[in-house]
Parts: sequence; structure tokens; C-alpha cells
Amino acid sequence: PNNPVFHGDRTPNFHNLSFAASYLTSIWDHFTIVFVGLNNVLGIDNVFSYRYSSDGSYRQAVKAPELRTLVVGVFISFDHTKNP
Repeated sequence: PNNPVFHGDRTPNFHNLSFAASYLTSIWDHFTIVFVGLNNVLGIDNVFSYRYSSDGSYRQAVKAPELRTLVVGVFISFDHTKNP
């Protein structure tokens, strides 16, 4: 806010490499999806924004609480009607 140039300050570039995979299968004759996802594989410490003090003299970087996020899931369709 104290920069004399309007929009003169910018956050660093944002980089993210993610990986996701899913596998379609059947468990006990029910349609099933097994999913695995990993966000920010390289572990880059990105800056999303800045929080400024009330007078604008101090700023604090807003970052993700964790560098990487792992998601593992199993989705099972429990359909009681069977197709002939």
C-alpha cells in the first residue's frame, strides 16, 4: 500500500505440479472407484497474497498450511436395483 507506483508490488509466480490417478473396479459386485491425488509434488512454497498492518508498514505472506496434500479415496456405488 505504501508503494508510490499503483500495483507496483507483485507476488512471486505461482507454480504447482499435481498428480492424480483413479482405478475403476468392482468390489462385491458394486461399481467402485479408487482415487489417489497428490498436490504440489515438488513442494514449492508458494505465496498466495500478503496481509498488511493497519498503517501498511509491515506485510506478512499468506501461504498454504502444508506444502503437499495427499488424498486417498474409495467410492462405492451401493445400488439395490440390479440391471438384467
